[in-house]
Amino acid sequence: MGDLGQQLLSAASSGDLLALQACLEAGAGPSARSALLTAPLHAAALNGHAGCVTALLAAGADANARTGDSYTPLHRAACHGCTACVVALLAAGASPSAGDRSLFTPVHLAAFYDQPPVLRQLLAADSAAALLRNRVGHTPLQLALKKACINAARCLLQLASQQPTDELLAAIEMMPRWWAVWAVTAPPLYTLVAASQPLTPAQWERVPTPCPGLGTALPAVLERSASEAALLSLQQLRPGQAPPPALQPRLAAQAQPLQPTGRPVGGFQRSSRSRTSRQVAPQASARVPHSGYHFDGTPRRFFEGWYFRVTLPGDGASFALIYSIEDPAGGGRCAGVGAQVMGPDDGYLLQYSPQVQQFWADRSDLALGAMFRPRGSGTSSSTPPAGLKRLLPAAQFDAGVEEGFQASTTWHQGSIVRQEEGAGGDLPSTVDSCRWAFSVKPVVGWGDVGAPQKATAGWLAALPVFEPHWQVVMAHGLASGWIEWGGQRYEFTDAPHYVEKNWGGGFPRRWCWVQCNSFAGEAGTSVTAVGALRGLLGVPGVEENVGMIGIHHRGKFYEFLPNIGAITWDVDPWGRWRITARNGEHEAVVEATCEFPGTPLRAPTIDQGLTPFCRDSFCGQARIRVWRAGQTAGPPLVDCTSDGRSAAVEVGGGPWFSRWEQEAEMAAPVKALLNLPLDVEALAGWLPGPLRPPGL
Repeated sequence: MGDLGQQLLSAASSGDLLALQACLEAGAGPSARSALLTAPLHAAALNGHAGCVTALLAAGADANARTGDSYTPLHRAACHGCTACVVALLAAGASPSAGDRSLFTPVHLAAFYDQPPVLRQLLAADSAAALLRNRVGHTPLQLALKKACINAARCLLQLASQQPTDELLAAIEMMPRWWAVWAVTAPPLYTLVAASQPLTPAQWERVPTPCPGLGTALPAVLERSASEAALLSLQQLRPGQAPPPALQPRLAAQAQPLQPTGRPVGGFQRSSRSRTSRQVAPQASARVPHSGYHFDGTPRRFFEGWYFRVTLPGDGASFALIYSIEDPAGGGRCAGVGAQVMGPDDGYLLQYSPQVQQFWADRSDLALGAMFRPRGSGTSSSTPPAGLKRLLPAAQFDAGVEEGFQASTTWHQGSIVRQEEGAGGDLPSTVDSCRWAFSVKPVVGWGDVGAPQKATAGWLAALPVFEPHWQVVMAHGLASGWIEWGGQRYEFTDAPHYVEKNWGGGFPRRWCWVQCNSFAGEAGTSVTAVGALRGLLGVPGVEENVGMIGIHHRGKFYEFLPNIGAITWDVDPWGRWRITARNGEHEAVVEATCEFPGTPLRAPTIDQGLTPFCRDSFCGQARIRVWRAGQTAGPPLVDCTSDGRSAAVEVGGGPWFSRWEQEAEMAAPVKALLNLPLDVEALAGWLPGPLRPPGL
């Protein structure tokens, strides 16, 4: 290469178009080569100088010229994402299928360097190039998966023909197994493959558990196979490892992936074995699914919250004990433990601590607690003794815990003081302290008395699909004991008791809620009704309006869900609630009013932690009615009015500037999934305790 050729190469490398044109006009050959056979076109393409590429091609440069390593200009352009260079080279006849010495094509390199725009240009020109293999047998998609180039992998899965799933899983498995890298990069890749290609049962076994985000593949999996959707759900019910080999045939029999019609699909046979859900004995065991603590140990944004209500005689004379744990792995700015109490006349108290290690909970049953300060200590405890992080006999709790709480299905005990530092927002407590001790006799959880109890959100609550998840744990129980509130002692016997919980990344963006289990002349009747704009599939900005009405009346459960009927609500920013529903058998209306202003409460939010996010009151008046479907002109089957002002009412999120009229709009794939007759409790019941998913 002479001096003029060297000047041309230098101008192409630096992108100096004027100098390049001057060299060409002076007679420099556009195909001049360096000692390594690099032409000016290679240099311009490598550095993303589209103007120089166009000028060289116009001067007659070879679009498929090769370097000493057999790279073409298109190889060079593909590495660094210059779509203008790629377009110009393709227009001049450059080949996306050209291989270098190792048979890497430009498509391989675009995948390896995670360049989706370039991939789209290359595959538009030559779609078959997506299936070409390099010298060691890897396709571009396999390279993208092995390198954890998720954008390129998504692009190739969308644009290219399906490839052998075993090979794609093997590519992910070839990633370095350093935990910090693997935990972040591998789950999205498995999710992409699962959403795009069929997996056999053996291939599902290769997907690690837990695999955060895998639930987002459910709609796509269901579209191609209901049996695969069942396999996905079963796979995610095995945290940490596969079950023992002896259990696997029984698990497969229990999986029973059925279509909503009840017909077997995908070659599976219906098992003759009966399901093994827990049975409910009134006044003894009303345990529901998801009674336990759901934290799985991963560092994702996570909260779990519990709401225990006791309704006392008299208007608004109720208490709610509200506990929350956020980011229990610690280290995050939202990490903390909160104990809120809402008292008579909409009073409020909060004790908050950023020390998440003060909290404990049982992963299988309703049992939780926290020790903010041990007995006899002048300071709060950062890490309570292990012997105190469990449900304690009442006397031992009193002897060891100065400030803290413990709660279970049948026993509640605690003592907290005003401590708001670290919690979000300006919401002062109205009393300085609260103490309590009371027992509970469960009557009904969530379902017909004497029947298996239900997951409020259906079987999908076992997967990270909704944001957040929600479960009514006890629709009605009877509480007996005492609560001391700001120096006044309230004693009660067989007072109506109610329990619900949430878990996930944060509360919904907007919601309304009515709850009452104190109805005039109808002891044991209970209603919970809600409308909410919640997150879906863990994808930012993906939301759905959902609602629910559940009514327990004289041993029968009337359930209205958006996957099997219609739910609408018409709610003012404060003071009026109307939620209606219908299914194939019944229609229902829940109405409530509140003349009192209520009190703000804190709730776990996705990005601000525990902060004022809703308004509640115990002074609501509620009426519930249920008719047979199509017979609303006649007398209702159920017509109950709250005992005075004893209904709990709430609006949350927002902002609430105007009336909210909405119909639930559940996505069709989610509806179809919820209608699959999967018994998650039965499936998980086959697993030994340590292998059961947390919370079930």
